[in-house]
Amino acid sequence: MPRVSVLVRALWVATVALVVCSFAQAQNAGDIMQLFGGMMRAAIVEHAVAEWSKIPFNELSCIDSQLQQQGLTSRQLAQNGIAPTDPRLSAIRISCRQEPHPPPRPAPVVADQSLSAKPTFDCEKVRSSPVRSSPVPLVLCADPRGAHADWYLNSAYWALLFSLDESSRSAFKEARESWESSLKQECRLLPVSDQFSSAQRGCVIAAFKRRADAYRSRLTGDALTEATLTPEDHAKIQIALAGLGLFDSKADGEFGPFTRTAIKRYQASLGATQAEFLTAQQRESLLTSAIPPHVAQASTSAQ
Repeated sequence: MPRVSVLVRALWVATVALVVCSFAQAQNAGDIMQLFGGMMRAAIVEHAVAEWSKIPFNELSCIDSQLQQQGLTSRQLAQNGIAPTDPRLSAIRISCRQEPHPPPRPAPVVADQSLSAKPTFDCEKVRSSPVRSSPVPLVLCADPRGAHADWYLNSAYWALLFSLDESSRSAFKEARESWESSLKQECRLLPVSDQFSSAQRGCVIAAFKRRADAYRSRLTGDALTEATLTPEDHAKIQIALAGLGLFDSKADGEFGPFTRTAIKRYQASLGATQAEFLTAQQRESLLTSAIPPHVAQASTSAQ
């Protein structure tokens, strides 16, 4: 009897172990299948996005116009893995290819030809604001060197921001804000005062230059070239993009997200790789493109 009991117990343990092992294997197999399915979907979406990016701008605008009547956009289709070659889109694509399309309507973009003579922000609004999160803008408005220091840092900031991976940009923005906040203590600025000594103004101007130089030391190629352009040069590029119907924001000389999107649209129209920065050849070609007179001649903008 003891031997039988031991044998039964051994068989029972082996059975339990086999069941547990089988369950673990099944669970791992399920995880693998789920992971594999996720990877396949990501690849399908990535392919769809790439295919949509190849569509000429005018044709894409036409397609989006028709999709909007159904409450859809090409971006939504791409995110759901639907490429422009999908048979359900064939009728729309045929109509958009066959119908003549007028050139994009130029956006009402105007530029201030004296951008570099003042900071990137409105000094009057800063002075009249009842809530002041930082006295630094007041210093820049009070010092003749303030506008140059602000633009010098601003152009380098935008260039470096869009040189970084998207996952690193939020931290970079936060570091920029934290640095400016630290100037209150470093330069001994009182938050309630709008009167600053020459030493305080000099401290802020010097800090902006150091920060800008640090940003520029990390830039190369087209990004570095962009950072060296004047605010007026930046505005001319924005106006040229507007003349092609690719940019509909204010030509303020700041190369933020809207300008980056316009740059990519322009590159797509050339059949070039879409990037955050214009190459020297692309910039020259853009600036020599035909621009509607009422856009090119705009010289000032209301503040």
